[in-house]
Amino acid sequence: MTTYRPPPSAALHPRRLVDVTRQRGAAALAVAMVLLFLMTLIIFFVNRGLLFEQKTSANQYRSTRAFEVAEAGIEWATAMLNDPRRIEAGAGGSSCAPAASEPRSFRALYAPSTGTPADFTPLPGTRAGCRISASGVLSCACPPVGTWPDPNPSTTDPSFTVELTDEPGDPQAIRLTAFGCINQTQACGSAGGQGDATATVSVVLKLRPLLRAVPATALTAGGATKVCGSLGVASSATTTHPYLINAGQGIQVGDAGSPTAYLVGAVPAGTCSGGTPALGIPPGTPVDVVLAPNDAGLAASAVQLDTWFRRLFGMPASEFQTAAGTFVVSGANLGDLTTAYANGFRRFWIGQDIDLGGATLGAPADPVVLVSTASVAITGNPILHGLFISNGADWNAPGAVNLRGAVVVRGDFLNNGGGQLTYDPAALEPLRNMGSFVRVPGSWRDFQ
Repeated sequence: MTTYRPPPSAALHPRRLVDVTRQRGAAALAVAMVLLFLMTLIIFFVNRGLLFEQKTSANQYRSTRAFEVAEAGIEWATAMLNDPRRIEAGAGGSSCAPAASEPRSFRALYAPSTGTPADFTPLPGTRAGCRISASGVLSCACPPVGTWPDPNPSTTDPSFTVELTDEPGDPQAIRLTAFGCINQTQACGSAGGQGDATATVSVVLKLRPLLRAVPATALTAGGATKVCGSLGVASSATTTHPYLINAGQGIQVGDAGSPTAYLVGAVPAGTCSGGTPALGIPPGTPVDVVLAPNDAGLAASAVQLDTWFRRLFGMPASEFQTAAGTFVVSGANLGDLTTAYANGFRRFWIGQDIDLGGATLGAPADPVVLVSTASVAITGNPILHGLFISNGADWNAPGAVNLRGAVVVRGDFLNNGGGQLTYDPAALEPLRNMGSFVRVPGSWRDFQ
């Protein structure tokens, strides 16, 4: 029997087997090393991308904070411009807080105006600003000239400065620029400031007049007008409408039994007393030339408060009430009104019946606007300059008002006291400069 034996070349030689195994292990190691190298590269680039994203996120966070701080500066400055109260302002770094003892408001300090309508001429190179603490408390400074004196230069709280500049081509517009800074110990917006991030935002603000029109007569009433007592009604204007009194219903001047009395239309019952009223007209001029009773359009618009207010002043009464800078008198408290006047307010909303007593409100170049949805009585001797607007007026003896400007009453005007009512355009013209600064659409920008 013959046994098969494989050829020598096919025999499994031990050394050859070991060599083959070593070759296969070296190849696997090489592949593993290549894969490890590739994974290391991938991890390196991924980590590099993460670091880049972290830096980008941190930069975006700081940039966004600086931008929001600059926007806060825009809102703060706009609110300060629309606040009529006087503020602390000085080179030593005052707080910009309201102070009745100071001479100027923020608007008067940084955007003074001349003429009517107002021509605003901001102070160039003058900046106010604030730091914002972690709890949201503002530390502000309002220098009358020059840059912002940082009230807390040792802190790194977010800060902003604001600057007003003239807007060419529109005398009633100004450009407000705010600079926002993060982690900057120097004054924000100053040269060489070393903060984490800064932002600049600007917007054009334009004055929106509070009253678009003023009356053309000394006394305008939607109801009846009964001028008794010794009240004088006159006009200091020589080129305006000739009427002194315009009423939606009847007008009575003086006692009906007097030979100098005037009565046209229906008026409330009752006898005139307290003296003889006087109309400021040239001798020999017929009384009916300066009196306009039974104005149907005036009577119709007086039925509803907002309709009446819109017809006379181009806005609803609610808009006047909620306008920035309008002081709402609490109840019938005359003390609130006079205190607010001393603090710089010049327009008032009165929601309840009130007696003006002997208050002095306004001045020839600094008039006031009084709007009352109730009835205003005068039992003292007040001195008023400006525009008096009321739902109803009952001025009885012993009151003797001295008012220069105009009176507008939605209901009846009844007077049985004394005093003088003089239509004065010079006391009404400054009222056209009253109003709020609002943003001009499309003027916002975050670049120089």
